[in-house]
Amino acid sequence: MSDPGTTYRSRDEVSDARATRDPIDKLKNFMMQNNLSSEEEIKALEKEVRKDVNEQTALAEKDGELGLQELFQDIYSTGPPPFVRYANVDESMVLTESGEYKQLQEIQ
Repeated sequence: MSDPGTTYRSRDEVSDARATRDPIDKLKNFMMQNNLSSEEEIKALEKEVRKDVNEQTALAEKDGELGLQELFQDIYSTGPPPFVRYANVDESMVLTESGEYKQLQEIQ
């Protein structure tokens, strides 16, 4: 479940959903029941993944926050699609009639 669940769901409903509908647990159980993996192998994999996530989290936190100029950089390879209005921070790009994005100064 992606939400914390305690806002509008009872604790019993949340724990039941986690116990019966968690796709990760379903996959683990399927793998063990069909002898695709042992419990020890799954625990070792979980430990490795948890370690990697913790390392990457620490690296990201150490990196600091992006500045406003970098926030929208390298998101689209050919410029934002037409439904994204003002995709850059300073709002200086506009969509021309030809479908190209140009600096506002170039058009005026």
